[in-house]
Amino acid sequence: MKRRNESQNDMEYYYEVKDVGVSIYSVAMAVLFFSAALASAAILRRRTGHLMKHGYGVLVLAMILAGIRLAAPLDFSFSRVIGSERIVPWIRSAFLQSLGEMAVWKLALVLWGIGSILYLAAGIGLFVRELRTMRDSTPVESDQVRRVLREMHLKGAVVIVSREIDVPKVIGFRKAYICLPELFVSDEELREILRHEYEHYRGGDFFIKLLYLVLSALLWWNPVIHLFRKELDRILELRCDARVTRGMNVRQRAGYAEAILHVMRQTTKGKDLLKTNTGTLFRKTRGKFIRQRFELMLCEKASAKRKAIPYLAAVIVFVLSYFVIIQPEYHEIPVEDQKGEILISKENAFILQKKDGTMEMWVNGEMFFEVGEEDLFCPPGSELEIVEEE
Repeated sequence: MKRRNESQNDMEYYYEVKDVGVSIYSVAMAVLFFSAALASAAILRRRTGHLMKHGYGVLVLAMILAGIRLAAPLDFSFSRVIGSERIVPWIRSAFLQSLGEMAVWKLALVLWGIGSILYLAAGIGLFVRELRTMRDSTPVESDQVRRVLREMHLKGAVVIVSREIDVPKVIGFRKAYICLPELFVSDEELREILRHEYEHYRGGDFFIKLLYLVLSALLWWNPVIHLFRKELDRILELRCDARVTRGMNVRQRAGYAEAILHVMRQTTKGKDLLKTNTGTLFRKTRGKFIRQRFELMLCEKASAKRKAIPYLAAVIVFVLSYFVIIQPEYHEIPVEDQKGEILISKENAFILQKKDGTMEMWVNGEMFFEVGEEDLFCPPGSELEIVEEE
């Protein structure tokens, strides 16, 4: 247990910190690490040489660890506290100010909730609009598609061909609804296209993007969320390419790249692509990323030994992130100097909510001091039971 002390009305008291818990500061650290992990993944994605050497897996691992860290914002007793004397106390003080009769932190929560609802509604609306476009499109009969699909034996795959579909895309959880524009390609090129889209389905890309939509709605105020959205699309494309070309020789990978290039030439000319939450063969992105995709398709795959180094580094950084937490400055009380001090814990203290709206902290049956709303955000106030006055 960590022991921390504070002072109130010239009296010193200390409280014990639980072995593991969640606080507003641990949540802030989780969001900070989450943002840093996504930013790191975006930077590494741009380094083609690094991906050739170590593979794309570390990018996926960084996203997974970022999600775990955000979902588990824990404060452990072994965490080293970095005391902030200015920035964190200033932010805390700003949120505890009042605007009229409402505290700033309450107003911030209201705006946060409204923003999340609007963001999620907009994302769902965009998704529904695309579903309607796909549903209302006029199918085109294609003997070639039926023949190739029958030869490939793609379990649960349904292929729709329509002139109203802009680019190849896939949607669905239990079935892979592959939507294709009318293309003039060879049977082998069509196999590569269908294999690519089906791999998006097998990889759960549709679910990943819906999950990211929900996460974006929750953290809409975080600029990293918006900057990483396009990077997520690109990382999933690189992952899909790698999974499709796994086990292929150089000649086969070249054929796969040529099939994608042929489709690009037919579908991107003069067309504006809809923003989408579905897995797509490609997006209307020219330049470095398209060149990077082709370079990674044609390069020799990284060895398992080379892949292990960045994986291990990512896991180590993830674990170490739990060893640090930033909080307002406090001072430790040496154990030998704690005699005569007042220990505050759930067993001997509680917060009394009075009828007039004020609050008091009671310790060992006696009123210790008055408590403000700001004292409920951190220990010991956040750890104690609030009892209403009868």
